[in-house]
Amino acid sequence: MLTYSRQSLRAVLILFLACLFSPSAFGQGKYLEGYLITHQKDTIRGFVKFDDWEKSPREVTFKETLAQAPQVLDISKVASFFVTSVNEKYVSKKIGLTHISDMRVYTSIPQVHTTDSTALYLQLLLDGPQAKLYKWGDEQGQKRFFVEKAGTLQELYNYQYQREVKGQIYMATLDAYKKQLQNLCSDAPAFKAAVPAYKEGALKAYLQKYNGFFSSELIAYQSDKPKTTFDVGFNAGLEQFIADARTQRASFGIAARWNLPRQHRNRFLKTTFNFTPNIPLEGTFKPGIALDIGFGSYFGSGNVRPFLSLHTGVSNHHSPAYFSGGLSWNRKLDVEVGHWGDFTSMFRKTHFFTPPRIGLHYYISTKRSR
Repeated sequence: MLTYSRQSLRAVLILFLACLFSPSAFGQGKYLEGYLITHQKDTIRGFVKFDDWEKSPREVTFKETLAQAPQVLDISKVASFFVTSVNEKYVSKKIGLTHISDMRVYTSIPQVHTTDSTALYLQLLLDGPQAKLYKWGDEQGQKRFFVEKAGTLQELYNYQYQREVKGQIYMATLDAYKKQLQNLCSDAPAFKAAVPAYKEGALKAYLQKYNGFFSSELIAYQSDKPKTTFDVGFNAGLEQFIADARTQRASFGIAARWNLPRQHRNRFLKTTFNFTPNIPLEGTFKPGIALDIGFGSYFGSGNVRPFLSLHTGVSNHHSPAYFSGGLSWNRKLDVEVGHWGDFTSMFRKTHFFTPPRIGLHYYISTKRSR
């Protein structure tokens, strides 16, 4: 019976962790104000489902009003789209795919050539009179950059690869982008600047200076994405120590919560200090003290979201590692059922379900999370 019970509890643990680490919790997209531009140059205003793409999107989900059913549109229908609140523009492009792998061992410098092509949306970083800069998130989430000049789109090549020389294998870099930039900017003889690092900010600044030799009219898109935010929380609740409701005690605490950014924006780290006066401990009554740190996730993108979390810490009255969960309104007011499941019961002969703490948490945000 004990074996069956422990197997069941392990199944519960696996299910819980699968929910907690599921990619679907990695910041489900939220509809933000924006617009589409069709191939016929029509502008349609509404709401774009923003997924903070690590991999460049091949389609866009759009609503003209929030009450409307979503439409999923690809590059055959939408030429570009703009997400207003994060200041990001995406343009449909057909790009060649370069096959240089950091897993393959080369005996000579690999040749740069494209054998396939794909159509998707590239993020426009700089719209200048002479050169435009785009960013592509490839299938591995790596950032690649493209420059468009005189109607021709060209990838800036920068690849790491394994090189074998005299029986020794080491990592090498194919940084052809440096020569490419010099050639692209050769029509501005007075332009003198050090070749930048292969990074978004450095490449954008370099091409801004280059475009400035021809015209001051350019648009540099600076993403206004949410960053890690810090919240302070206060909570009050009831601790229950055994099934008898007469053992309930009022409990109070403070918390600090770090909300992770970008595609992880539903994730959070939290540390909590709780104090419960006059609790039954070791045959007498003592103050209950708990200092915990936890990792968890909200689920969904609405105002009301469930959440789950896994905690560990120091306490004189509950397990040192436990599960919590509850419902949140706007990530400001959380109703939490704390330490209802003992994580350590998976590895020792104790009960999984434990008397919980029912608490109400209110967070004061330094910046509203999207």
